[in-house]
Amino acid sequence: MKRLHMKFAASALVTMSLFACSDLGNKPLVPEATAESALSGISVMRSSSSLTEAAVSSSAESPSVSSSLDVAPTSSSVATPFPSSSTVLATSSSSLAGPTYGTPVDFGGHVYQTVVIKGITWMAENLNVGTRVSGALSTDGQKDDTKIEKFCYEDKEANCDIYGGLYQYAETWGMNYECNAPNTCATSGVPQGICPTGWHPATAKDWNTLINDLGGWDLAGDSLKYTSTAFSNWNKGLNTYGFSALPAGYRVEAGGYSSLGMRMTFFGSGENTISSSGLITKVTPNYYNGNSVRCVKDYPFM
Repeated sequence: MKRLHMKFAASALVTMSLFACSDLGNKPLVPEATAESALSGISVMRSSSSLTEAAVSSSAESPSVSSSLDVAPTSSSVATPFPSSSTVLATSSSSLAGPTYGTPVDFGGHVYQTVVIKGITWMAENLNVGTRVSGALSTDGQKDDTKIEKFCYEDKEANCDIYGGLYQYAETWGMNYECNAPNTCATSGVPQGICPTGWHPATAKDWNTLINDLGGWDLAGDSLKYTSTAFSNWNKGLNTYGFSALPAGYRVEAGGYSSLGMRMTFFGSGENTISSSGLITKVTPNYYNGNSVRCVKDYPFM
């Protein structure tokens, strides 16, 4: 039985590939008194066969697997995109300019910064929770339904520390491994998935609302990307709202990893790519890929 918080949700997948960006180091610790406490253990079981999934066809990608950017930057070469604790505490929800930071969330032994964008609270960094498993071979997968598992780029924990974990579709939503196969499982409502209590992985609705609010598919990418010149394949973003998107790359179904420093992908309603120019495109998702996860705080009428 998978140890996760389980609700249910209708959601396909959205993968945003953000091209190049990296000036990220260890985030400053937020005073304990200001952190919103979430359950440190993830306790909700995965149901084995009661789920059936919305019909979304899967198409396998055959990208060339990158190895030139397979090592995480050292802490001395990477600057944190997150504000200091004093900055967070001084930022009010009524700010008219710059990011509006929400209450940090302590989850799984890690404090996540949050930002409020157009009234919706997002984590300002990719989720990094679970036990690391190998993603080097095509036969590898997040198959143990008794616990949360993650891929780290090139199977290196240091990359998860900077860019967050990479998760397959079923893992993201707290379903059994078999639900990665198209048309095998269905959901209703919005699942908590592998996010803290009171949060959920960003759904297609969440991503579409965010993108439209930030100028649409042609423009929103620049507002989401972290400001960095560290990657040659990533134009410096604006990071207007503190979303701090980083090019975490992704795990390829055929085995191995690709595009660290070039793109970031999220599950939602397709596989979406944020290009260096800020253009966001969407392709048919592959549920067996491993992608980044952003959690969104639950809100009415999800």
